[in-house]
Amino acid sequence: MGTFEKYIEFYERVQNLIFGSAFKIKKITDSNLRNELNRNRKFYNIHSGERCFILGNGPSLKNIDFTKLEKEYVFTVNQANRNPDFYKLITNYHVWIDSSFFDAENISEDFLDIMKGINVANKYPVCFFPYEQIDFIKKYKIDEILDINFIYCKAKFHENYTGKWRLDSIMPTGLATVVQMAILIAVYMGFSEIILLGCDSTGIVVSVNSALKQNSNKDYSYEVTLTEKKRMESLIERNSLEHYALSYANLFKYFRRITSYCNKNGIRLLNASNPTVLTEMPKVRILEIEKRG
Repeated sequence: MGTFEKYIEFYERVQNLIFGSAFKIKKITDSNLRNELNRNRKFYNIHSGERCFILGNGPSLKNIDFTKLEKEYVFTVNQANRNPDFYKLITNYHVWIDSSFFDAENISEDFLDIMKGINVANKYPVCFFPYEQIDFIKKYKIDEILDINFIYCKAKFHENYTGKWRLDSIMPTGLATVVQMAILIAVYMGFSEIILLGCDSTGIVVSVNSALKQNSNKDYSYEVTLTEKKRMESLIERNSLEHYALSYANLFKYFRRITSYCNKNGIRLLNASNPTVLTEMPKVRILEIEKRG
């Protein structure tokens, strides 16, 4: 690591010490927040020693037979239920984290239906949402439909982060993808093997295509509606492609840090997505996983 990188890491650690402590003192004393986080203690180590699959929404997911995951613990994220085969999937946990999904001024009924539509065929996954979006969730009565639990992300996830990932306290913030947050949740639950599927990590392609107004279904595991295409294009116009390019760079940085954390704590983090650009954790073939059951 060069001098500049060391400086950045030192700066991040100082920020974490200053602001992490400040948030802990100022926010966790909030009774509503404290009560919500205390509810998460029921998830601690409930899957100790077990394995799970975390599904992204990359196009490689089109090649996966969901029925083969029916006996597995499964995490899904964001708009997974747009996938036409979603009804075949038994989802145990579902995660929303990206603040761009909670834009009350530009939200559409179509999108709200997707957010509320995670419950399918008498399957009711446990859902995780950012505590900062509690007003949004209550405004649209999402909590009356879904089994919602809140997470609170404020601690800086620097290179030498040594804190424990605790759903009942402050979680790391600044992660580049919702899949990364799902990994943190899975670790808190005690899973000893975490396998990624549909994590192609080609989001930069989506951003570029959105900037060019050429977004297509080939970039996702599901059909993208015209409303969703316009939403993505609007995000690019408001935040700039530079913003998304920086976020894409952070994606690899945080996957590296998460993999390091898992290795140090005896957790196997594997990537069975095919194809994928991720090289931060070992790659495995889904057929090999099916054989060993």
